[in-house]
Amino acid sequence: MHDLLAAKDIIDEVVENANKNNLKKISKVFIELGNKEYSHGNHSHIDIIEPENLEFNLKLAAKNTVAENAKFIIKKSDIPDILVKEIEGE
Repeated sequence: MHDLLAAKDIIDEVVENANKNNLKKISKVFIELGNKEYSHGNHSHIDIIEPENLEFNLKLAAKNTVAENAKFIIKKSDIPDILVKEIEGE
């Protein structure tokens, strides 16, 4: 479930960035994948998302957006979050 939420957040960021930079099509998205903390009421936990699961969910979340046919390059990291490092497009 967190994989899909993370993918949706990433695609929202990519689309927002594309709009700001007048990009009509995103070809590549470089992502640094760390461990993200999620909170549910008074409970929080670290969720480990596997790159393969994130990529699958990114493709789902990107449908009908400027990132629909983008290639997602995901690099595992020890950072405490998930970061969009670079976006390529035209």
